[in-house]
This record gives sequence, structure tokens and C-alpha cells, in this order.
Amino acid sequence: MNVSRKLTLLLLALLPFTVSAQSDDGETGVADFDEFRKSLLDDFNTARSQILDDYNDFREQIMADYVEFVRQAWREFECEPPLPAPEDIPIPPVVIPREDRVKPVEERKVPIDEVILPLMLTPQPEPVFKIKEIPALHEDYVYFTLFGTDVKARFNPADKVVVTGTDENAIADAIKAMDANKYDNTLLDCLAIREGLKLSDWAYLQLIDALAEKIYGKDENSAALFTMYMYMMSGYKVRVGTDGDRLYMMFACEELIYNGMRFMVDGTLFYGIDDLPARMHICEASFEKERELSLVLKSGQRFAYKGSEPRRIVAKDYPDVSVEVSVNENLMKFYDTYPTSHIGDNKMTRWAMYANVELDERVRNSIYPTLSAAIYGLSEVEAVNRLLNIVQTGLVYGYDNEIWGDDRVFFAEESLYYPYSDCEDRAVLFSRLVRDLLGLDVALVMVPGHMLAAVHFNSDVRGSYMTLDGRDFVLCEPTCIDGAPVGFVNLDDNAKLQVYLLEKTNYPMDFGLMEEILDDADEGAGKKTDEEVEHSLIPYFDGAKWGYKNNAGEIVVKCEYDSVSDNALYGDKHMYVAHKDDKLYLYDYDGFLTIDCDDYIPLDLNEVDGAKYDFYGILKWEGEWYITDFVVMVEANKVFLNEYDMDSVTYKDNVYCRLPAGNRYMERFIIVKRKSDEKWGVIDVHGKTVVPFEYDRITFTKNDKSTLLLYNARSGEEKLHKL
Repeated sequence: MNVSRKLTLLLLALLPFTVSAQSDDGETGVADFDEFRKSLLDDFNTARSQILDDYNDFREQIMADYVEFVRQAWREFECEPPLPAPEDIPIPPVVIPREDRVKPVEERKVPIDEVILPLMLTPQPEPVFKIKEIPALHEDYVYFTLFGTDVKARFNPADKVVVTGTDENAIADAIKAMDANKYDNTLLDCLAIREGLKLSDWAYLQLIDALAEKIYGKDENSAALFTMYMYMMSGYKVRVGTDGDRLYMMFACEELIYNGMRFMVDGTLFYGIDDLPARMHICEASFEKERELSLVLKSGQRFAYKGSEPRRIVAKDYPDVSVEVSVNENLMKFYDTYPTSHIGDNKMTRWAMYANVELDERVRNSIYPTLSAAIYGLSEVEAVNRLLNIVQTGLVYGYDNEIWGDDRVFFAEESLYYPYSDCEDRAVLFSRLVRDLLGLDVALVMVPGHMLAAVHFNSDVRGSYMTLDGRDFVLCEPTCIDGAPVGFVNLDDNAKLQVYLLEKTNYPMDFGLMEEILDDADEGAGKKTDEEVEHSLIPYFDGAKWGYKNNAGEIVVKCEYDSVSDNALYGDKHMYVAHKDDKLYLYDYDGFLTIDCDDYIPLDLNEVDGAKYDFYGILKWEGEWYITDFVVMVEANKVFLNEYDMDSVTYKDNVYCRLPAGNRYMERFIIVKRKSDEKWGVIDVHGKTVVPFEYDRITFTKNDKSTLLLYNARSGEEKLHKL
């Protein structure tokens, strides 16, 4: 029998239960049961030892070598001078007389002095060793808080290792004891929290540090070594140093951090999570595959939500362009700890680290429908002018050195939270809005003391522009505090432009669905009804796994998932998706498990007057793709799609749904490629061909999913088709 399976059965057998037996001697029956239970316990311990023995052979040798290295590999180091943050003399915000704002903007080409290469988002490190679950009959947990988020990790108080000194042998002995006590379950829980909360490398370091503080309290030396050990075992490049009194955990970083004490050890700069002394005795022991921490973020961390006071932001020249926004104060606390840095020799990369971070999903869901409705139907330049104006006139300008004491860059949410913002903060927010709402390419543009943005339009737009990679980008000035149109900039002719092309958005607004949104708004359905609010799920993290609560605060979906969707997907108001072990589990808004599957493509579930009329979706199960009716889930209702290349199909690029006026049933169109001849066509929810399979490519036209672009390679013909 497989050892792990045997161990599971033994654990089940050891659970408390009541025994009823026919016996003349009750005491003999109890004794027999005790003997039986002792036998099971012995088997459990034998099986557990077998797992640990197999697991430890290789690891023990590696750790023995490392501990011996820790006893010997020490040198004295002087700190490197801190890297000062760049200091630019800020350019005052531009104010244009109202009469000048109505004049045509000047058409001129501005030369680019330098183009900055894009940032690379490296995968997070893997643990030094393959971490396995260590079976236990009883688990102890440490409960602690990370930026307002309650988390927990397994930790046996009996396994707590206390550092007895700051010399080489005391440190080596403590590391050996930590590894002998096998903190693997603790590490597994920390890595699960990293995945569940989508923690960056920096946030994960804060997690380990918070756990160490909870375990060790005021014992700073033991906490520092525990943090070093756990972060090291997670795969990160760390070192430990001492000034004779205190131990200091230090980490290596891919970026160059400003204003922090640092030490150069074997050609690598190491920084401290706490303030470092000027001189230290540092251990140079290392692991072969250790990796540097990266400060490049992709998205905001999924901390527990604590909403800020709502703030209304209004475009002065377009009063209908206004939003009321509340942001997650816990996320703001995390951003407040984030070290400012740059990559390599170019300080311009500093700004990109902020501009490429996505807005928190709650903020997107709060303000994007309103902003999308305000710009719907406008040309690209008209839409950008309105987004530009709300940033120019809806925010209050303030100098960083007067507010913060030095230069500070904002993530996009921070400009929506703090009362003042300067030029780079506005450029970051503006670039985020344009990329997300219009899907246009945006570049940050830096001149000494000032930052602006540039947008690539799909049509000719008059104004100051630059040419990047053969495409024209029109300059935009988010810091004209009384407003200025696209194409206006206040730059000298000899200005030296540094340019960074930002990442494309992952959340371009689907204007093919905007008519439905606006129709709902006209009917007073722009806000959720009491019924919709009552029947919805709220993601809940118990410190280890994800589940859902309802609006009454009751857990309706058990916390057993690696991740869950923050909201219903796309147009599906009624379907929530949980992930576990490469499987998807689809829940309705009452927390009822509808189905599990390998993959899922939504088809805009439709409910009218509380009745589920056409709940269709595309599922993948055991290698087969099919369309199913979630209400009547029978084999006969399935439409199998195995003849099509479904693995490349996405909701955004291949699915269009609409609800015709006066109709209770959705019309759904799916662009697919046939495997047999690689020809493209369009089918409906019943598998019926709507557009014949005779094209080499079919795509939606920009901003209008109801119109297709059909391409025939043989004839070279490209034509439009209205669905």
C-alpha cells in the first residue's frame, strides 16, 4: 500500500469514536480496544518515520554542509553609501488662460532622447527543497495580522528555537535546530498565503517578518534569524550579520533601493528589513539556486478590505465625468512600506514600477462602469480628453517635498486616496485609465523635473507628438491644473525626452456590452437591487485557504480553495469561480456548487424576474469541450465542441452576447477555428453555424463586438459583417 495512503487511513482510524461490544467483562473490552489503538498509533508513527526518513536523506546532507559553512564563512564588512533618491527641481503646474484653451493646438514633432527598455516580471522563487506535508495528530496555529488581514500558520510552540548568542557557532546551532524541528508545515502555510493573497516578494517578506514578531515578541535576534531561515528556505537570497549585540537579516534585491543602508557581499548588494549598522560581521554562506527579491509588482495584493472615506472626483470641464471612489486602506498601508528603487543604470524604470501595477479590482468595479458610460460613443480623442480633464482638474496639485519631505511616487490608487498629487502621480493614474478603458498604448515621458504621458491613437490627432517604434504618440499634459486638450504641452524645443512604453492593459472595457449597461442605467438598474445585494458572494480568506461569505457574514462556501474570483465573471452576474488543484468549481450567488470542471468560458448568464432563463456556459471536462445549460444539466442538452480549437478561445476575444429588446433570451455568438481545415467561423449557443467556416481569420472590430472583421487569405479580401 502507498505509504501516504496508509498514513491517511491510520489517521482516520485514530479519530475519537465510541465502541459498543458484547462482553461479559467490560474492562477486558476496554483493554482490548486500548491495545488496538496503541497498535494503530505505532503503525502511524512507523509510517510517519518512513516518510520523514525518505524525505530527509538528501536534505540533511545539504543542510549539514550549509551549517558547517555558517560556522566558518564570516568576514567583516563596511556598509556601502546609501543610494540617494534622484532630486529634480519640480516644474510648477501649468495654467493656461481659458481663451488659449480653445485655440487649435500646435502641430510639432518632439524628438526622443532615450527609450527605456521594458521591465521584466520574473517568476517568484521556488523553495530550496521540495516541501512535503509533515503528518501530525494535532496542529497548533499562530494567528497574526498582515496589513489588516487575519492569517494563520501552523507552528508548534515546542519547536521554537531561541538564539543563545551572536557568535558563529550560536547562529549555526540555531539554524541546525530550526531545520531539525522541521518548520515545513509552517513554510507550506506561508507559501499558501503568498499564493492566496497574491503577495509580491516584498509583501511575502513582510508576512514572514510579521510571523517572526508574533512568535518571538521582543526577542529580536531569534526573530531575525527565523525570518532569514524561512525566507531562505522559500528560495530567496539572504544573509545574516551581527554587530556583536544584534543579529540582522539581509536580503538581496534585483533593483537598487534608494536611501537604504546596504552591504556588498560577494558582488551582491544586501539590504536590511530593519535599519542596519555601519559595520558588521556577515556570514557569506549561500545556496546554489537562491534568488534575489524583485520589487516589480503586477497587481495589488489581496488584503482584507477596509474602505476609505468615499471621495468624489469631478472633471471641471465635463461635469458628467465624475466618480465617487473608496480604496482599500490596508492596501495603502502596504504601499506606504514599498521601497522606491530603479533597475540597472536608468532611473526612469522607477516610474514604470508604479505605472504598470493594476488598479485593485474593487476600484475598477467602482469607477470604470461610470467612466465607461461617460465616454461611450465618443471618438478616441474625445474620450481621452475627458479622462485627461478629470485627472487635470479633479485632483489637487501638491509638491512632494512640502507634503512628504522628499520625492514620493504614487501607485494609481494612491492618487485617488491622498488629497494631493504631483506630475508623476497624475501621469501614472492617467496612463492607467487610458489603457484600461480604451485599450490604447501609452508611454510615460520624462523631462528634467517633470513627467507627462503620450498616447498612440488609431487615427490622426493634431498636437505635439513623438515617434516611437514607427508609431506616433500624441503628448498629453495631466498637470495642467485648469485643463488642456490632448496634444498641448509646455515643453522647450530642445527638451530631452526619456520615454518608457507601458505594458498593455489586462482590462480593456468591452464596449460591445456597453449598450446593455446603459440600457440598465436608463431603467434604474445601474445599481444593484436589494435582491442582488442579498444574493451575492464575498471572498473570504481564513488565513490559509479561500472561501465565500454571504452578505450576512455567514460562511456559505468552505475555505478550502487556493483562490476565488472577487466577483462574478464578465457579464455573468450569477457565477463565481473557485480554484483548487487545477480544477474550477462554479458557484451560484447563493453559494450552491453548480459544477466542477477543468476550464470555463462564460456566456453571460441571463436571469429575468428572478427566474433562470438561459444559464449557458462553455465547459471543459476530462479533455472535452461542450456548451451546457446550467439549469437543465442533462447529457442531451450538451453541444460538444471537440471539432474546434477551444483552448485558444477567450470571453474577451471570441464571445459576444446581447439581449435583444423585449426578449428574455440571450443571443450568443462564439468565434471558433475548425481543427480539420483551420478555417474560422461563428456558431451560436446551440452549435448552429452563424458565419460559415470559410475564413482565415475572424475578429471583432475595435470597440464594437457586434461587427466582425472577416479575412480571406487567398483573395486578400477583408470585409465587415454585422451580427
